[in-house]
Amino acid sequence: MTGQFIALKLLKIFDMADMKQRESCIKEVKLMEKLQHEHITKYIESFIQDNEMFIAVEWAERGDLKLLIRGVRDRNELIPERKIWTYVQQIASAL
Repeated sequence: MTGQFIALKLLKIFDMADMKQRESCIKEVKLMEKLQHEHITKYIESFIQDNEMFIAVEWAERGDLKLLIRGVRDRNELIPERKIWTYVQQIASAL
């Protein structure tokens, strides 16, 4: 036990009727295994249990970009342009 917080993503790949969709999910996991960048959530491991695939990734303590955008929208605020350019730079460097 490391005491590390993680996030689990649940994929019901065996409920997917389309085999291509299943294969796409498995390819995504294999790609995640290889990605290492400070602006990409770190992959920890994946496993299958009870016909469901779980993907463990590092816990994003401050949330993700989607959460940030929703919060700003819900508060009826705007993201300062300088901050937006910072996010764009982080996304571009991760790509």
